[in-house]
Amino acid sequence: MLYTRTINGVELSFEDRGMVTSDPTVVCLPGLGQDHRGYQYILPFLVSKYRVIRILWRRHGANSESTGRWSVEDQANDTIALLDSLQVQKFIPISHFQGGWCAMEMAARLGKQRVPAVLLTDFILTRPPAEFIKDLQMIQNKETWQQGQAPLIKKWLNNTSNKNVLDHCENDLNTDGFENWAYFCWLVEKNYERWGSPMERLGAIEDPPFVRNVFSHPREGPYLAEHEEFARKHADWFSFARFDGESHFSIVELPEAVSLQLSHLVGQIKSK
Repeated sequence: MLYTRTINGVELSFEDRGMVTSDPTVVCLPGLGQDHRGYQYILPFLVSKYRVIRILWRRHGANSESTGRWSVEDQANDTIALLDSLQVQKFIPISHFQGGWCAMEMAARLGKQRVPAVLLTDFILTRPPAEFIKDLQMIQNKETWQQGQAPLIKKWLNNTSNKNVLDHCENDLNTDGFENWAYFCWLVEKNYERWGSPMERLGAIEDPPFVRNVFSHPREGPYLAEHEEFARKHADWFSFARFDGESHFSIVELPEAVSLQLSHLVGQIKSK
């Protein structure tokens, strides 16, 4: 069931489920083109252990009125204010795709006392290829947005035959229309302009929390090598896990495996 609260002058929708325990609350952040439904497959593996809050960004859910462009700072402001209103103290953000920018922003802003860990999923941490930026720019133009969107989704699917992934893409992924896709692509492009790459953003966080990136793709050697080098350089807080999935939708295709990675992070927090 979705609830709605007015936060920072806009109506935000969210779902609040699960068990309130001594463990941090799990906060699910949607990625590009997604809403809370992207986490429906992992939810059964989480709600028996954790309090789980699924966030919807501005203009999603109950209120679809335009609020203009929103930045990653707006996303973080909205999410933090909502969590404050729900009396959430410690929490672990799980993000999918480009929702990771908000997860990193909150970790940098709140510190690891409140955000002790971050789980990034299917977030390409290196500098983006030129064609990705071109697709982002095309999606920001009403005349070309579907031309830019199509190759992105095709790449994310990666010829998968997984029913959950196919259902998610057909029924959930493309329901927001041009404006929301354009706003999120603008946000993503601005973050790459500012930081260069998510790895560089992570490296700029003072006293970072535990961060783990989990993914199946890309599978190219250089991408894995950059993760290995970053993990060696930041062995006290960064780690990664590579799955053998077909698609770029780990939370949909391999929800139990992702939930186990979350359990490992919670274990790290407890053992520290």
